[in-house]
Amino acid sequence: MNIHEFKENKAQQELPKSLVPHEAELARFIDLCRKTCNRILTLLAIGLDIPENWFTSRHDPVLGPSGCTLRFLYYPSIDSPASSTFKHGIDVRAGAHSDYGSITLLFQRDGQPGLEILTSTGEWAPVPVRPITDGGGGGATAAGSGKGAIFPPILINIGDLLSYWTAGLLKSTVHRVVFPQEDQQQQQQQQQQQDRSDRSRDRYSIAYFCHPVDHTELVPVPSQLVEERIKQNTIAAIGQRQRLGKSDDAGDAGEAPLTAREHLAGRLAATYGGSKEEYQ
Repeated sequence: MNIHEFKENKAQQELPKSLVPHEAELARFIDLCRKTCNRILTLLAIGLDIPENWFTSRHDPVLGPSGCTLRFLYYPSIDSPASSTFKHGIDVRAGAHSDYGSITLLFQRDGQPGLEILTSTGEWAPVPVRPITDGGGGGATAAGSGKGAIFPPILINIGDLLSYWTAGLLKSTVHRVVFPQEDQQQQQQQQQQQDRSDRSRDRYSIAYFCHPVDHTELVPVPSQLVEERIKQNTIAAIGQRQRLGKSDDAGDAGEAPLTAREHLAGRLAATYGGSKEEYQ
């Protein structure tokens, strides 16, 4: 389920009846997600040695609409009737893909592994829900949820747009969601001292997809690091732009820069079929 941008703390779409009483909480959560992304974008700008507000000024909702989306995700357990035809090693909960926007924030629940990333060697590697397991951290205290209540850390993904914007210097991670293998289940059970097998659990997660304002022109990020990346890997940079179509050589002489909305439309068209115009 997707929830799009709020205006003046009000949803701009019809919410399910179960969520209507929680509209204010949703608005607050989305605002906190946006602020978290802005903090990350600021740190990335510092790392690229460009003005600290270079990215955030292009993600300001005051300037117009964007593709920012909050998504509630549900993956049935292996024991669910919906998974009755599942073939281990063949079927997955969510196929290999990369995210479209600038940054993705992923909120997961304990005891629900299954996320995998594609490594630089072309192998799939499981992503632990809690990277730190020695008792020294790996989570934050959930405000208002009782003393000692802990939730897992937020997983942060770089998206296609930020990768495109930086000529591939910041890499968009290809990932998928699978049914946990037995060894993953055992490890997770030991870490969390679970009584119930992870294999029989449904997976719930929340993703916040951060996008720039629609009309943002994706001109090259004015960083020397990005310029060096383009010079050192020109062929790869051109190929990345061309994957979205003929207009994706934005920034070349004589061609208009691609906008954030056009970039998103191109990715949607490539994924679901049709033309870019259908998604603009």
